[in-house]
Amino acid sequence: MHLFVVLSRLLSPLAPRPAGCEGRIWTPFGRTVLRNLGAFFLAVAALATAPAQEVDFTDFSIEELSNVQISSLGRKRTAVFSTPGAASIITREDILRAGAVDLATAIRLAPGLQVARSSSTGYAVASRGFNDFTSSKLLVLMDGRSIYSHLSGGVRWGYQMVMLEDVARIEVLRGPAASLWGANAVNGVINVVSKSAHETLGSYASVAFGDELETDVSVRQGVRLTPASAVRVYGSYQQNGNYGATLTRGSRGWNSKLLGARYDWEGRAGGGFTLIGEYRAVDIKSDSFLPTLLPPYTTVMPEDQDLQGGNLIARWVHPLGNETELRVQGSFERLDGDILLGGERRDTMDLDIQVTAHPFPRHDILGGMTYRYTDDDVISSYWVKFQNPSAFTRYYGAFIQDEISLIPQKLSVTIGAKIERNSYTGWEPQPSIRGLWHPTPNHALWAGISRAARIPSRLEHGVKYFTYTVPPSPTIPLPTAVNAVGSSDFDSESLTAYEAGHRFKIGSRFSIDTALFYNSYTHLRGFQSQLPSLSYEVVPHFEQNLVVSNNLQGYTYGGEVSLHWSPTSIWDIDASVASVRTHLEDLNPGPIPDPSLEGLEGNTPREEFKLRSGLTLPRGWRLDLTARHTGRLAFRNVEPYTGLDIRIAWSPDPRWTFEAVGRDVLDAQHAEVVDNYFEPEAKKINRSFFVKITFRH
Repeated sequence: MHLFVVLSRLLSPLAPRPAGCEGRIWTPFGRTVLRNLGAFFLAVAALATAPAQEVDFTDFSIEELSNVQISSLGRKRTAVFSTPGAASIITREDILRAGAVDLATAIRLAPGLQVARSSSTGYAVASRGFNDFTSSKLLVLMDGRSIYSHLSGGVRWGYQMVMLEDVARIEVLRGPAASLWGANAVNGVINVVSKSAHETLGSYASVAFGDELETDVSVRQGVRLTPASAVRVYGSYQQNGNYGATLTRGSRGWNSKLLGARYDWEGRAGGGFTLIGEYRAVDIKSDSFLPTLLPPYTTVMPEDQDLQGGNLIARWVHPLGNETELRVQGSFERLDGDILLGGERRDTMDLDIQVTAHPFPRHDILGGMTYRYTDDDVISSYWVKFQNPSAFTRYYGAFIQDEISLIPQKLSVTIGAKIERNSYTGWEPQPSIRGLWHPTPNHALWAGISRAARIPSRLEHGVKYFTYTVPPSPTIPLPTAVNAVGSSDFDSESLTAYEAGHRFKIGSRFSIDTALFYNSYTHLRGFQSQLPSLSYEVVPHFEQNLVVSNNLQGYTYGGEVSLHWSPTSIWDIDASVASVRTHLEDLNPGPIPDPSLEGLEGNTPREEFKLRSGLTLPRGWRLDLTARHTGRLAFRNVEPYTGLDIRIAWSPDPRWTFEAVGRDVLDAQHAEVVDNYFEPEAKKINRSFFVKITFRH
């Protein structure tokens, strides 16, 4: 009962300054320190004692790490070293040692992923090009539940608060995986896998505070109910200050809340049942310069975002004998929020049924069916107008895959396909063929050809977005309102991908992973300009509509190289480089150049370098460095930058950890990416610092 009291206190509004209190301690920073420390020690005192059971990846050798199970590509347990695709794993230890405070900064650790911060809450995340604020060509899963936004297409990174302490691993696949996961798994799949309740027995509490990360408090309690079942409850609260702002848009601060519980039951024959329930809320205070039709043709207005909702996941795994397994997962999510200068109310239900079988020698077959529906009500505003206030959308399909062992332990071929129907474009077949060869136990070569599709979003099919105003001129005496307009004729974007890669390991201290790709895209989203029209709404003005269209096509090519080296038992080094080239063309250019063409080509760096060093020192000290160098972005001329995060941690005993983290310490400010194609400049990201105290028992 004490835990729920602590959670309710952490998630309540912040207490005001006591009357009559004076002095330096009641500065905003002083109040933050006292409030956080008080909440932290209250949580520690309230948590019940129980032995903790957790997996520590720091004791794993490279050979053991390469055999950590991954399920993103094949929907089954496959060692990373034997995955016929560009796969990698971010472990819990990687996340903690990097000082990550949210999901996007944790994902940034993966080789080959471009993660750029566009604001205090916004990120542009992409794999192999096309980086923008929507992340529309990535499929992101949380314990197998898709968090893809059907309104805008992509992921709302600021809303996806995660209890990082309870993340077992983040599985990352660069390249298409649509033959099993379906639409939107175009350039990659990210699967965030949380720990079983059996792995989080005992107590956990942490508090962090700093200049921009003002407050971050998390608590969790895990309890074993029976020898086969366990449960955990957890909560988290984060308050961020004002940063990442420009004259056009900026956050005045935001906070997020998370409450959740997980139950796990393990069957005797290997099956089990899992139930996860979570509630999230995000409150973002921001200002925007919005276009108007009256001088000076812009106005400053609050653009506050208030999102809240909950989700429920139920998963049942049942062995059927003879190495056959049935897996059923269902999920439901409700979202209610004020966003995009309007509002969204959405219910989403998913059902995923999968069977794994070995009906013939050397054949490993899995197949299944998927169904999803989403029902929404949206609220329009003066700047964002939806054609239909309500919509009901369905997606259903079936998939099958056969992994054929041509030479056991040496050579295999995997053939699969998913055929899926959606309410926007109808049927989408998405096949794949991949091969894997182990010439020696320390070498793995793979190659694959795949097709994937990204289906339209709600905005792309029916919205009118007032983006900016062109003031009158001597030649055009009236203002011109420029609108981005959705179209029911917009079709799916298509990809045909060609990939190949090689993995190599020497003993238990060194490994290297190389991947090459060539991606051919057709029917890419662009904007076609229409002839201006005269309107008398509000005031006389011209309307210039840029209509969403499949008018772009092109190709990308490049590769990624990553290595892991442990020079000694106390020092680990990870390094990677990713290179991508993008070439696109407008098949039907209009009188106004397509604004998205330059953005799609120029919003991804040609090269990006990453380097991590983790040093375990005597007497519980650790020193962790995370560096990255990102090349210049041609779009809006974002200059290259080098970022460095530093973490110094001390654990006097296994229960306590004290750490100090500096983020982007090399420069006072730098820009990373433009928020969207209509923004004139990129926001500045500030150098920041925070300290953190963690208790585990």
